[in-house]
Amino acid sequence: LIFIFIGLFAQSFAQVNRDNPNDFQVWLGTGLKLDLPKKWEFEIDYQLRQVNDASTYKGSYFSPQLSYKFNKYLEAFANYRWAFTVNGNSRRAGFGLQTSLKLQKWNLGLRTQLQ
Repeated sequence: LIFIFIGLFAQSFAQVNRDNPNDFQVWLGTGLKLDLPKKWEFEIDYQLRQVNDASTYKGSYFSPQLSYKFNKYLEAFANYRWAFTVNGNSRRAGFGLQTSLKLQKWNLGLRTQLQ
């Protein structure tokens, strides 16, 4: 119920422009995750984004990430992102911590990141 409320609240402020208040977007993504020795993990993700009711290519994003798991609750990571968009190319680096806790059928997580 709370997720529905948050979604409706965010939608009320997510207007693309006054002429077209709704923009159907498609974000397609895939990724590969490798478990490395000694609690290390490597991930690489690719994402393609289409905007303007999914009719216009907006960009492609490549994101590798390296993580180290301290224990079953705490993990540190460093990542990098290459963005190739119609507005130009960009790069950004980030690092942070994430934690997770499994409660019966629920998996709760918290992630903080600096870029």
